[in-house]
Amino acid sequence: GVEAGAVRLLGTDPDRVADALMALLGDGEALAAMAAAPNPFGDGRAGERVAAAVAWRLGRGPRPADWSGPAAAVRAATDGALPSGS
Repeated sequence: GVEAGAVRLLGTDPDRVADALMALLGDGEALAAMAAAPNPFGDGRAGERVAAAVAWRLGRGPRPADWSGPAAAVRAATDGALPSGS
């Protein structure tokens, strides 16, 4: 998430977190860049994809489209490189 630009690592100091939040909210360009960053953790639609795949395998629905996943978006955003361990 950090490498993709979707999150920032700040620590646990409440004042530091509050300061970083206020700075981000006051910088429209930085906020827009973070909001547009690809999310390497997914898009929240895994359950829908699983249900569609199960329905297809049971002959109850059409074959779902192949999904490239969040890793493809992160690769695109980081010039093809994923952080080690990904």
